[in-house]
Amino acid sequence: ERAGAETYALPVSFVSGPEAEVLRRERPQAMMAEVEVATTAGTETGLLFDGLEDPDLCTALLEAIWRRRTFRGAAGELVAIRTKALGKLRGPEGVSLAPESLRGEQSNTSVVYGGRLVFKLFRRLSEGINPDLEVGRFLTEHAGFPHIPAVAGALEYRSGHRQPITLGILQAFVTNEGDAWSFTLDQMEGYYERALSLQAEVPEVPGPEGSYLELIEEDPPPPLFEMGTHLELARLLGQRTAELHLALTHDPEDPGFAPEPFTTLYQRSLYESMRTSATRNLELLRRRLEGLTGPVEAESRRLLEREEELLGAYRAIVGARLGGARIRVHGDYHLGQVLYTGNDFIIIDFEGEPARPLSERRLKRSPLSDVAGMLRGV
Repeated sequence: ERAGAETYALPVSFVSGPEAEVLRRERPQAMMAEVEVATTAGTETGLLFDGLEDPDLCTALLEAIWRRRTFRGAAGELVAIRTKALGKLRGPEGVSLAPESLRGEQSNTSVVYGGRLVFKLFRRLSEGINPDLEVGRFLTEHAGFPHIPAVAGALEYRSGHRQPITLGILQAFVTNEGDAWSFTLDQMEGYYERALSLQAEVPEVPGPEGSYLELIEEDPPPPLFEMGTHLELARLLGQRTAELHLALTHDPEDPGFAPEPFTTLYQRSLYESMRTSATRNLELLRRRLEGLTGPVEAESRRLLEREEELLGAYRAIVGARLGGARIRVHGDYHLGQVLYTGNDFIIIDFEGEPARPLSERRLKRSPLSDVAGMLRGV
């Protein structure tokens, strides 16, 4: 590939006649181009549109995974993969699996089948197995971790001796009340409303002498627990996170998931990566400084004045040998990657940060990187 070249998946369908007019009127966002094609009767005008808006194509994709079909092309082949979980998730014969495309602000596109299965197509593709499939399949088939959508199948593109490309993943559809971010905002709104109404009854919590993180080790006053259940649910999310990390170490014989120690070479690499990233961002801030005003400008100047102190703090990484182990992690962990079911949490989207190279997203890291991502997202 040329430097900077990227590959994207784009399923395409064709429609003509009255169906084309319906598409033009009701789903204009799915249209790509108006084309004229040759037929035995002459020519026919129709529309090319996003294939995941085509119920027939979506049904064909599910059928291909169910029957483990392979479609050969000029340069490679599309291979459908099915796991043991699909039979149970698909349900008995006769159950409706009518496809419905999900529209939302996301980098991928999803199709739900009868409220039982969901197929996610990865739009931006990279050579190699996608972590969402790799990790999801490991947790489903080897670790038996119940707090993720079980992986039921996938689509891969294979060409010669190159690594397969993951095009999409089929998973269990999880009935939920939204992601944990929306749930948390709703909980906080109600919590503060109740707190204001009980203001006189709740004792003031004194601030710590140092960091406010010190309050984590203290129990909140009893009235705070009585005003809502969010603290208990936060504890449950922490438990599910720990259980996830334990599940990701389930098979020490699997080289892709076996825990590994922190080596001095890894520590040096981590230090250099963090230092380079910080230097690049500080330089960007320095160039944009003249365009900032008010408190943001003042805080930015204070940060830039402490650049050496910040970079010096990273040196602790290459000091003493680090304990613990590096494992596979979620990689992009925040409240938006967790679904709330009404009484529990389901962890989703193990793809990692899509903007990062696939090889980087598959690296083993400290499980605390997920914890830090969650705290940052809060």
